[in-house]
Amino acid sequence: MGARIGRRWTGIVVTLLIAAPAVAAIVALAGRHWWPTDDFAIIDLRVRDVFTANSPLTGLYSRPGWNHPAPIMFWAMAPLSWATGHAPWATRIGGAVMQAVALVWLGVATARRSTRLLLAAGVVCSCTYLASNQWLFREPWNLHIPVPFFILFLFLTYFVATGEFGQLIGMSVAATVTVSTHIGYAPLVLAGFVYALAWTVVDARRRHAGPSGWRRTLALSVAVFAVTWIAPLVDVVVHWPGNLGKIARYFVGGNHASVGLGAATHYMADAFRWVPPWLGGSHRLEPFTGHAVPASLVWLAIPVGLVIVGAVAARVSRDRDLVRLVGLATVMLAVGVVAISGADEPRAYTFQWRATVAAFLAVACASAVVVAIGRRYGTDVAVGRRLGVLIGIAVIAWGSVVMTVAVVRRPSALLATREGDLRAMMKVVDASGVPHGILRVRPVGTSLPSLFDGVVNELDRRGVDVRVDPERGRVFGSARTIARSVQVPIWYVTEAGSQVPVLLARYPGARVIADTSPLDAAEENELARIQADVGRKLDAAGQTGRRQYLDSSFVGFRITGIPGITPLEILRLAQLNGRLERAGRCRCAIVAVPAADATAAPGT
Repeated sequence: MGARIGRRWTGIVVTLLIAAPAVAAIVALAGRHWWPTDDFAIIDLRVRDVFTANSPLTGLYSRPGWNHPAPIMFWAMAPLSWATGHAPWATRIGGAVMQAVALVWLGVATARRSTRLLLAAGVVCSCTYLASNQWLFREPWNLHIPVPFFILFLFLTYFVATGEFGQLIGMSVAATVTVSTHIGYAPLVLAGFVYALAWTVVDARRRHAGPSGWRRTLALSVAVFAVTWIAPLVDVVVHWPGNLGKIARYFVGGNHASVGLGAATHYMADAFRWVPPWLGGSHRLEPFTGHAVPASLVWLAIPVGLVIVGAVAARVSRDRDLVRLVGLATVMLAVGVVAISGADEPRAYTFQWRATVAAFLAVACASAVVVAIGRRYGTDVAVGRRLGVLIGIAVIAWGSVVMTVAVVRRPSALLATREGDLRAMMKVVDASGVPHGILRVRPVGTSLPSLFDGVVNELDRRGVDVRVDPERGRVFGSARTIARSVQVPIWYVTEAGSQVPVLLARYPGARVIADTSPLDAAEENELARIQADVGRKLDAAGQTGRRQYLDSSFVGFRITGIPGITPLEILRLAQLNGRLERAGRCRCAIVAVPAADATAAPGT
């Protein structure tokens, strides 16, 4: 009786610890107003679309020209958004609610199996938290939401591979949420299914009988996929070959730049260098691109050694389940390299699951060693078990507390970068009255139109019939597009102050609706004067394309050797732009162009 009570309380404590960061995010952010920009504005917009005729049929857009496979993320977040009157904060915590469900599910499922497996799952979560930051739970992004579901998927895969075929249903749910939300997990999830089903077949042949209730389990698993993937299949029918066709052409055709297997091994090796992020170490990123930094292949000796030691220990202990656990971790490591190799760029956040895979491998091999030692030397006694549980809980608490404190105390800088600018400009728009009728909105002067995304979302929230150019239909929904040839009023949204005088000069009837700048009047006038002067000289030299650097602190590296442009001008331009960047604000503006002047020519 006492052992059962102790096991129950261990399950409760560990489950609460691993779910604590998600719960903390929900408590800290619920009810707090939010002005989403960038991808978060698009997510907020598409979540509101779920219960409308413009319901999304695919996931969030991706840079290479297609969207992530299915809109499960939008669908799952929509009920809470609807129940709160589409409050922005409901979208903000929607991802954390999904993550909390996955983490509680993980705790309950592993606790039912064994305390050892519960602690293993908790340690993997803890290590993943140490390798992440507060954004994991504070931002409802398609790269953050799948992380807990992937950890859940790994352990459910282990369950199926070791005889619990009924867990295939849950495995299917975790898999579809993970892959539909971010395609980068597809190789890992596919490998998990192959591994689990292969061992199921092997066991069935040995017993000369299939798993109990396998037909029902298989039917329900297929039903999960049928329901959750019906939307992207409808998209294929309606917009042949649809988004899935684009994804298939992109990856199967192989006509895109990719990291490649050689480089991918170096990026995976970085997950095992001395004190990696998942053990509290720091991340290594390229300073200007944010790309992952490759490591020497020598570091791969660590996972190879772990696999060898873990496999030998599992064999020595004659534990079939441990053999399969180490085998699953090894497969994830190998397939992880393949998954990284297919990425178009080594952006570290697109394969942040490296930390989870590395931690899962280390935990699997360590579990095999601990069991082997216990069985060999007879240390598997009450004192030893209790000590092991306490050590495991301490490690879990380490990562959980670090992440929970970060979620509660630290503001999300990425979300706040343009949030203040959007809030300030929309207050001016609200005060002057939102426009009526169809309104085209376009970004100008930036390759990452985060403010533009926010303006579109806020105007739509206010009931404006806001439209975008046709090429942005996959981002905002095809129902919000309007042909370039149709003349309607346009609002140009820019985060580059140098673009404002250009727009005003191009359109006689243009006017500034709202603008922001953290500079004082004297600095603002000086910056505008220098940008105008340098811009004219660039045009005269036939270097109009370099105007895009007029708002960058790196202007000195981009504009050199142009007749008439002095080093003093460039230096002062860089200083003022640097001041803007350090302030975390922009010289942003909305410029309205009446329908009579709104020809189709100028785009982004």
